Amino acid sequence: MILKNIAGEDYNINNCLGCAISNGEAIPFGNILYKDEFFHIEQDFEVPINGFIIISCNKHYSKLTDLPLEAQHKLINLVNKIINILTKHNIAEHFTTLIEERPNYHLHLWILPRHNWMIEKFGNASNHYAEISKYAINNLKTKENLNEILKTCNIIKSELNK
Repeated sequence: MILKNIAGEDYNINNCLGCAISNGEAIPFGNILYKDEFFHIEQDFEVPINGFIIISCNKHYSKLTDLPLEAQHKLINLVNKIINILTKHNIAEHFTTLIEERPNYHLHLWILPRHNWMIEKFGNASNHYAEISKYAINNLKTKENLNEILKTCNIIKSELNK
């Protein structure tokens, strides 16, 4: 299947986006922000929301409980660090986090900032993710927004790799 990253670059993804990113076949906008033995972190591949960060396993783990205990602890630590970075740099004050478990897929965690425009357009509930994503894909691929996303990616990359 062909997927476009938020900058509009096409990538032919054979099966799993997580694998394609982990092995360098697909490059997220802003590149990989951090990688260690368990995880890689990037701006969401398709949705241009500033600070929408994905933490994905490097290997196929279908469930959170399948991760080694060390990786589970590392995941929570990374979430904490990223939220602190995004808050410190005034990207957002509140976040929705979601862990997605799927068979034969990379377990991943979404850190979705709750920007004011989301609350104004869709209310306070986090059950509007599909609508928010569609709105962002259709309306936020502007040069100004992509520059802000790239700036945020560089901040996160710099602070996580200290």
